[in-house]
Amino acid sequence: AFANLMTRVRAGDAQAAEDLVRQFEPEIRRTIRVKLSDSRMNRVFDSVDICQSVLANFFVRTAAGQYEFQEPRDVLKLRALQALVYATADEKLVQRAWDTDSFDESFRKFALGWWSDHKADKARELCLDVLQGGYNEPVRVEAIRRLGALKDKVGERSVFEALTRVANESSFGAKSAAFDSLGRYGDPAAIKTLT
Repeated sequence: AFANLMTRVRAGDAQAAEDLVRQFEPEIRRTIRVKLSDSRMNRVFDSVDICQSVLANFFVRTAAGQYEFQEPRDVLKLRALQALVYATADEKLVQRAWDTDSFDESFRKFALGWWSDHKADKARELCLDVLQGGYNEPVRVEAIRRLGALKDKVGERSVFEALTRVANESSFGAKSAAFDSLGRYGDPAAIKTLT
């Protein structure tokens, strides 16, 4: 039932979107209210506003094919966590996302994105660590994509070298992401890797 609902949402079915909102909005709002227990935060943020933002972002990303959920709870957990992180900028919540296992690694991909936007040095280090091994393909591909924008610190070449190594791998997803990232990296030395 949930898989069918998600397929319909991805296809742009308005009724499916309404059904999803009706089914999950109360739990998302409840989760947000619990996390916004600090009275100062309650004065600034309203669970309805955050919930609407969560759902709007969810529909845009789902339509773009960014999410492949197996369980409804994954949707709720990820969206509520994202809303809270953006509302509070609490890095402990980002670390919890990184430590959370999910079918499509959406929690870890979200954490890499947040750190890339807010803590570039940490993101760069973590992305390079991901490429050293021990992580599955969705996390590796996300790390590769992030590295193209993060680039190296001045005088370093570890990101560039990691991307050129990945560009020579056999995995199509990793190789494709490495080519894109090398293009964004902008170093003319990448031309021989890309050709």
